[in-house]
Amino acid sequence: LRWRLWPTVCAVFLIVKQTAATPSMDPAATETCHDHEVALHQKVLLLTSVLPDGFGDVIFGDCAAQELALSSVDLTWVRIYSSAAKLETGEGLVSNTSTVVATSYAFPTPAAFAAELRKGTFDDIWGTAAGIFLAPWIFGIHEHDTPLLDLAVRKQRVFWALSEYGRGMGHIHEYTKNLGKRIPTGWDAREAALPRQSDSAAAWSHGGVFKTILHVSHTGTDWRANLSARLGLTPESGVSSASNRPPRLWWAYGRRDSAATHAFRLLTTPQRDTSNSDAVKRWPQVAKVVPMAEDGSLASGVMRTTGELLAEQARELLHDPKYKANVDVAAASELQAHVAGQLSQLLVHILTRDVPVEEQKTAEIVVAPNSAISTWAGESAVIVTHLELLDRSGSKQSISLGRPVYLVEWPIPRAEMRTFLEQCEDAVIATGDQSVAEAVLLGKAPMIRPDAKVEQWELALAAMADKRIDSVPDLGVVLRDLLKSAELRFDWATQSDEHSKAVAAHINAKLGTSRSPDQETLARAGMFG
Repeated sequence: LRWRLWPTVCAVFLIVKQTAATPSMDPAATETCHDHEVALHQKVLLLTSVLPDGFGDVIFGDCAAQELALSSVDLTWVRIYSSAAKLETGEGLVSNTSTVVATSYAFPTPAAFAAELRKGTFDDIWGTAAGIFLAPWIFGIHEHDTPLLDLAVRKQRVFWALSEYGRGMGHIHEYTKNLGKRIPTGWDAREAALPRQSDSAAAWSHGGVFKTILHVSHTGTDWRANLSARLGLTPESGVSSASNRPPRLWWAYGRRDSAATHAFRLLTTPQRDTSNSDAVKRWPQVAKVVPMAEDGSLASGVMRTTGELLAEQARELLHDPKYKANVDVAAASELQAHVAGQLSQLLVHILTRDVPVEEQKTAEIVVAPNSAISTWAGESAVIVTHLELLDRSGSKQSISLGRPVYLVEWPIPRAEMRTFLEQCEDAVIATGDQSVAEAVLLGKAPMIRPDAKVEQWELALAAMADKRIDSVPDLGVVLRDLLKSAELRFDWATQSDEHSKAVAAHINAKLGTSRSPDQETLARAGMFG
């Protein structure tokens, strides 16, 4: 669960309640139009819920849409954002996919989506679709839960629900009246990379990860030239790489709400000559402040994220319904924690690694779209000219860099991601589900502990080290095979019900059957698996 939503969680009181044990239902009995292979151009419905802490959810949904579209179905893709601003940015990321699906909806808020559900806008597609997928989804925290589950019950249709990698959905068989079936996703900690008792490629006990990026077409964009031009790195400008070699590219995808933890010092803010359109762009110069240990190494340690701090509050509430949760928390900066953050570690790696003599003056470009540097530098790009090594006593040592190092917050379009990543150096920063997966699938090494979802990062690195990336199930194949095989649908539904019942027993043992609304919310949102 992404605990940045905790203020919302505290405010939500669920209307849907279970007053009696849900009777056992045969999955096939509630899925009358699913007992045959999906025909060409049959309808499929995909719902994507985008939480406010980033855009990993819309990227997950984009992968699901691309994978389902490979089955040549008439796909209706619905995206639900947390605000109009989020919608504008998110739609820009997935415009290539959203414009080619048969039907596309984008809602600025859960309330707007709930209103359409109550109007009956989705009654027809829910009742006639050959497959219904919620990817990704989280139950318990949004006001559209009630009308969505009401629709499912009215139509008596089984639907498939996927959380982002490694997340649970609680006792889904109970609160969906046995209609919701969870597909577990992510880098499985168990030895689940082996098929179950079937020769089918989709007969897995775990859904795996989206490998969509591996079949995305190359665009032909020269990203070294593209970014060099945007930065003004040309011989004519006098600020090109001293070696006149193409710059090296580095990918640094961290969480937006972790941007404030990075310590910089603004050195100069040059005035731009705007007298003509060909004016050379001069970027602010900054020093990167780097916490150091007494022995001269990078100061190490674990910087707890805002999500981890909120999770502590949630755990207290689970055990004590009267506990007053403190949601006014913020992650410490790398200076407050005296721990070198992600960008500090990456920059030190860039500047200390062995490179041939003839390449030591080559420019470095770090693309960090969530770094929010414009909020304090006034520009979307800066040049890092110094490292300021800071020991715990407060004394500093300033080191001038021997080559140009640029940091930019420019986003990379989804359609360009494979082309861009393949031109980047091997060491990357990746945070979240799909960013880690895509880096690993393309042979990159997410070398720095992420600021969220550490367990999935560790499992991905383990799969990479053990050379078993290829054996991890392809979640896209799993979704498409669910449309084709009634046997597989039955197997996955049975597995979901068994897991959900085990989770329900665990929840009852921990919290009892009479739970507070907040406890029930957290249970549905996956706190117990």
